[in-house]
Amino acid sequence: MSVKTEIKSLRRIQDRISHGGSIAPFIHSTKPGYICVDFYGRNRALFDDNSEWDVDDWEAQKMILPFSGRDEFRRVYRLARLLRGRPRSRVERLLWRTHG
Repeated sequence: MSVKTEIKSLRRIQDRISHGGSIAPFIHSTKPGYICVDFYGRNRALFDDNSEWDVDDWEAQKMILPFSGRDEFRRVYRLARLLRGRPRSRVERLLWRTHG
């Protein structure tokens, strides 16, 4: 999938849905053809972890979902939405309302 095609697809998603295509603040894409799920950042935000940032843990808890076509993009996008998960506590639900 070319970069221009990918951008058009993401903009189409953004236009069609009410939440603008944003899945969650810890799910992002840094280069074409990949969606990254940052579980380390998610856990730090959800559990208000103010400890020192650990690069090794961050790298170990990062999940990269590659795609190279429209069908694969749809599959990866659905998987990323599933990985977002459901909040379990009242505090998590409040956080999810602002981000999801």
